[in-house]
Amino acid sequence: MNSSRVVFPRYLHRIGIIAAMLALGCGAEAAPAKGRLIICGGGLDLKERFIYEAMTARIKDTTETVGIIPTASADPEDSVKGYVEDFSAVLGPGRAEGIPLTTATAEKARDEALAARIRQHAVLFFTGGDQSRITQVFLPGGEPTPAYKAVVDVLAKGGTVGGSSAGAAMMSDPMLTWGTSSGALKEGVGTKEDAGVGIGKGMGLFPYGLTDQHFLKRSRYGRFIVALEAAKVRFGYGVDEQRAIEVDLETSTVTTLGSQALALLDMGEMRRNGHSRTLIRVSLLGSGDKVAGDTGEVTPAEGRKALAPPGTVAQPFVLDDAWSDFALTKCISALAAGAPVATARDKNFEIRFTRDNQTRFWTNEVDGKPVVSAHRVRLDVVEKDSGQ
Repeated sequence: MNSSRVVFPRYLHRIGIIAAMLALGCGAEAAPAKGRLIICGGGLDLKERFIYEAMTARIKDTTETVGIIPTASADPEDSVKGYVEDFSAVLGPGRAEGIPLTTATAEKARDEALAARIRQHAVLFFTGGDQSRITQVFLPGGEPTPAYKAVVDVLAKGGTVGGSSAGAAMMSDPMLTWGTSSGALKEGVGTKEDAGVGIGKGMGLFPYGLTDQHFLKRSRYGRFIVALEAAKVRFGYGVDEQRAIEVDLETSTVTTLGSQALALLDMGEMRRNGHSRTLIRVSLLGSGDKVAGDTGEVTPAEGRKALAPPGTVAQPFVLDDAWSDFALTKCISALAAGAPVATARDKNFEIRFTRDNQTRFWTNEVDGKPVVSAHRVRLDVVEKDSGQ
């Protein structure tokens, strides 16, 4: 099979390709052009106070409140209790409440009184769990309910919508629903759980690409590449655990919160040959680094120190498990330290990280230790015995 380039539109403001392809409906409204999103990769608790403070940064006075939406959770009551306590620790008592909207009470999504209750909050926060539960309740059959419209209204008036784990995955449309990297690279998009990668209809609040969570910790870059290709979406935003991105919808600016918080994948030059996918670009970004949502252009945070092109070390860097914790981070850090190539191995693939004239590295100190950020590292997924 000859190598072929997959063409991606430079900017898709409202993504619905896979949702339509899977006949999941396309009735959701256009993504709002105001307000903020705080997208956390999971594992959120009060130790990450800076994320809670980012979510509540625009609260103006003591009359403005936070609504906790536990729709994704398998234990909504417990989930609400924990997050109400956390937000109360930041804002003071009585400033957060649970919104009783779960799969067991899905009919309430059509209740105008509940929609009004959602709309009265300055901040909405979607908990973790299963992101498909969120869309089943808010967008049944792809059709927006009054509850969904209320969420959009909170953004339209300049409010904030946050989410962690499942609450992060649901932000884009389409969204990832399940899957492993090794299975996705071999099997592609699947129609049943644990076969390839699952893609479904998302909430469509984040208009600049696809979102994924637990990203660097769980090394989910393989399944993300497959999902982006299938959806014909150029940019993927993989947010790590206990980290977040802040999205200003009015200025189309994405700002990272936390060191090595975001892996930005750019599929604009990708070429496909069989199961191999080459010329993917990945940037590893940290606190204060910014991405222009409409173009993908990256601006490093003030204080970042550019690293000169390193001399090469004698040996390449090799990981025997491509999907072990923080594999992508380790490979990029090895390149920054001078490895000529960093390779992460899977039983069917080799994932090769290299630098070229487009690649840039920066560093800054976090807790007295240097932390690397990177821009446009080349990533090639090469099938073993493919002759490449």
